[in-house]
Amino acid sequence: MAFELIRDQIKINHLIEEVETQAIFDNDIIVSDSKPDIGEVLCSDGEIIVQSCEVRQDKVFIEGYIIYKTLYLPDDRSRGVCSIINSCDFSQIVEVPGARLGIKTKVKCEIEYIDFNVVNSRKINLKAIVKILSKIFEELAEDMVSGIDSDSDVQLLKGNMDINCFIGSHEDVCLITQTICISEDKPEIGEILRTDIKIISNESKYSDGTILVEGRLNFVAMYIGDQDREKIIVTENDIEFSKEIEIDGMSENSTFDIDLMIIDGKYSISEDSDGERREICAEVTVKICSEAYEKRTIEIIEDAYSPIVDITIEKKMVKVKDVFSDYASSFNMRESFNIDGDVPESREIVNVNPKAIITDYKIFDDKIELDGVCTYNVLYISQSEDKPVCYFKGESQFHQVFEVKGIVNSMMCEIDVEMANLTFYQRSPRSIDINTNVFIKIKFLNEISFPIIVKMAEKEMMLLKDIKRPTIVIYFVQPDDTLWGIAKKYGVTVQRILSRNKEIEDKGEIIYPGQQIMIPQRGVG
Repeated sequence: MAFELIRDQIKINHLIEEVETQAIFDNDIIVSDSKPDIGEVLCSDGEIIVQSCEVRQDKVFIEGYIIYKTLYLPDDRSRGVCSIINSCDFSQIVEVPGARLGIKTKVKCEIEYIDFNVVNSRKINLKAIVKILSKIFEELAEDMVSGIDSDSDVQLLKGNMDINCFIGSHEDVCLITQTICISEDKPEIGEILRTDIKIISNESKYSDGTILVEGRLNFVAMYIGDQDREKIIVTENDIEFSKEIEIDGMSENSTFDIDLMIIDGKYSISEDSDGERREICAEVTVKICSEAYEKRTIEIIEDAYSPIVDITIEKKMVKVKDVFSDYASSFNMRESFNIDGDVPESREIVNVNPKAIITDYKIFDDKIELDGVCTYNVLYISQSEDKPVCYFKGESQFHQVFEVKGIVNSMMCEIDVEMANLTFYQRSPRSIDINTNVFIKIKFLNEISFPIIVKMAEKEMMLLKDIKRPTIVIYFVQPDDTLWGIAKKYGVTVQRILSRNKEIEDKGEIIYPGQQIMIPQRGVG
C-alpha cells in the first residue's frame, strides 16, 4: 500500500528564556587637569550603552560603557557650575539557562540609581545600579505532516491554527547627523555642561519591498555662555531620521517588531557664518533590530488512523509567542514640589530632567494595572552668592488602570515608558509646578501551544477474515466521547457510523452520554 507524506514548515522565533538581574558598577572618576577642584557635587546621573552581546553555554556576555554626567560647584565659586563627563567600560556575565552558541539574544540595560561620594577635591566615586533584562531566542523551522497521499483509506482529523509565523530578522545601524543652531536671543556657547539624547518615537511600515523605519530623537544640550559663567542655557531640538530595512520573504501583509537602541553619540561645537560659536554638530548612531512576522492560517493534522492498517504517529509540542495586542496610551502628571528650607531659595529654574519607571504591573481580564515612579531632577539658579546653583530631586508615584479588551491574566507583556512635553512654572522661590505627559507602550503576548505530527508510519494489520468480532457492536456513549474517537477506537470511518445511525447525522452529528450507537465491523466500505 502506498503511503506518502505531504509536509509543510512553520518558522518560529522561539523564546527560550528571559532573565532579569541587577548589577552594581563601581567607578572612580578623576577630575581632568583643565577643570577646577570639586567644592560640592550638585547631581550625578548617566546612561548606559550596550555595544555587544555574546551567547555561550548557559551565559550571556555583555559589554558596553556607562556615561557618567556630574555637575558640581568648584571651590572657587566665581568659576560657576562645572561638569565632569566620563565614560567607563563595563562587562557583565548573566547566567541564562539554555543559552548556547548559535542562538540569538536581546539585552536591555537601564540605570535605576547612581550614588556618588566625593573622595577628595580631584576624585569622585560613583556607583551605578543597573537592571539587566536578557532574552535568548532560537529561530526554528518546524517540519510537520500536513497531508497524506495514500490508498489505505487514512482518516485525518484536521484543525486550523492562526499562527504569527516568523519570516526573518535583520540588524543594521543608522548614522544620524544634525547641526543644531543656537538662536540669536541666546548667548554664544562657552562650554557644554552635558547633553542628553533619547529616542522619543518610532514607526515602521512596508514600502516597496522594504521596511521604512521612521523615528525622532530628542537632543537636549545644557551650556554656559561665553561671557557669563553663571548663566546656564538649555536648548532642546527634535531630530528626525529614517532607514530602509530589507528582510527576505516579507510582504505588505507582514507585521514588524522594531527595537531601536542608541549605541553612540558625539557632538562638537562649531562657528556659524558670522564666526560665532552657535552651532552644535551632533552625530548619533542608532542600532535597529528588525523582525518580520506574518499571520498564517495553518491546517494542522490533529490525529489519523486507518480501518485497514495500523498507523504509528509521532507528535511534537510547539510553543509560539503570539502578539495579541500592541497597546499605546498616555496620561498626564501634575506635581507641585517644595524646596527644603535648608537649601537656598530659587531665583530661576534652569532645567527639569524627568524619568519614569514601572515598578509593578498586574494583568486582569480586560484590563492592566500599572504602578510606577516619576523622578524629576531640578536644577535652578539660587538667590545665594555662596551657592549660586542648586539641585533637588522630586519624586511622585502613579497608579494607572488601562482597559484592553481581550487580555487575560495568563498573558505576558513588554512595557516601555517615556516622559515628554514637560513644562514647569516657579510659583514662589520655594515651590515649583511640573506638568508632563507619560507615554505607555505595552505589547501583550500570548503563548500558544499545539501539537504537530512530525512522523507517520503504517504497518499491516491482521487480515479481516482472521479477526473474530461481531458484525455490529452496540456502544453506549461515554462523557467526553467524540464521533472521531469512537470511530478510531473501533477502526471504522465516521461516515460508516453515520450511515448506520441516521438520527445522529440528522441532528448535526451531535452525540450525548448514554446514547446507543451501532458500530459496523471494521474495514473499508
